[in-house]
Amino acid sequence: MPVTPYAGPSGYTPFYLSIYGTYVLRFSMPVYWGCSTNNGLRPLFSGNFSKRHVDIGVGTGYCLAEAMRDAHREPKDQHVTLVDFSEHSLTAARKRVLSRYLDVDVRCTSLAEPPQHG
Repeated sequence: MPVTPYAGPSGYTPFYLSIYGTYVLRFSMPVYWGCSTNNGLRPLFSGNFSKRHVDIGVGTGYCLAEAMRDAHREPKDQHVTLVDFSEHSLTAARKRVLSRYLDVDVRCTSLAEPPQHG
């Protein structure tokens, strides 16, 4: 049976991602989840951030970029792998990280294109 590749979530367009961060971090998290971005999500993410880090479900890369800032590491010593279904999210997160930290080793992996077995 042939497998049709999953194209990723169609809603995560560049336009949607431009408002996604504000909506999720400033409205959805505190109102629906009762979790402050600065007092809950960011410390949790930063407290578990490593030199060789995998971020699954990257959104816009906000948490990753803030964790890198909180870590006070040399960018050349940081290795990050971004994993997501959405190519647009991968692009946005990669751009955000590299706009602040040019020397970070950033790799992107799309879950929309599973590895081929052969």
